[in-house]
Amino acid sequence: HRDHIDYTSSAPMLTWRLDPDESLSDWTLTVISNNELDQSNESKDTNESRSDEPDKTGLEEPLVRTLEQSPKSMLPSRKYFVHRTQLGVGPRRSEYFSNLFKKKRMSMSESSETTESTSKHKGTRIELRPSAANAFPIMLDFIYSPVGSPVEATTETAVALRHLATCFGIRELFDSITTFIKNDLSIETAPVYLAEAEIYKHDKLVEVSAHLCSQNFEFIKFGTIVTLPPSL
Repeated sequence: HRDHIDYTSSAPMLTWRLDPDESLSDWTLTVISNNELDQSNESKDTNESRSDEPDKTGLEEPLVRTLEQSPKSMLPSRKYFVHRTQLGVGPRRSEYFSNLFKKKRMSMSESSETTESTSKHKGTRIELRPSAANAFPIMLDFIYSPVGSPVEATTETAVALRHLATCFGIRELFDSITTFIKNDLSIETAPVYLAEAEIYKHDKLVEVSAHLCSQNFEFIKFGTIVTLPPSL
């Protein structure tokens, strides 16, 4: 009889971290870290419902552009070679990317583009604040990981991940990171959460963190306090 061949034993799991030629990547995300990014432009608005609930439409122009439209920038950037089906389909999908890819598919059909032109590798340019840009690969790892696996968050990346979950409409990431924050928030971590929540206008988290800091001011290290913005 023929020997059984296990084709899965040596096959790597699909991830954005693989070589794009090996993983058959069909989309490129260029993430630009911009410390001067205007918060009012980074999201549709800055009210509580916008910052504290996952969004189903995602970021707006001009912070998200096709690569063909993107101006050259001297700001720090990183490219991620991803897969449209991974980002736009399944329980961990991004509602933003799902809508984006569907719209592009419809526009391609309406314009009657040839197979050769539609198969051309394309992508999206995204501008984010530095902490969100640093957390972006963690968000991608979460999207690519099996359902049920927790987000690999830290105190320093948690609020930025919550912001990304909101902007890109990733419900499971939002729920996972919210649980992490609730378990991680303490006297020791409150100053970090306060500073990060203020950056991304997560008003409820600002209120809770500020209250925790004020009630335990004498126990917070002085070096931590002086790093907070003067407005806090």
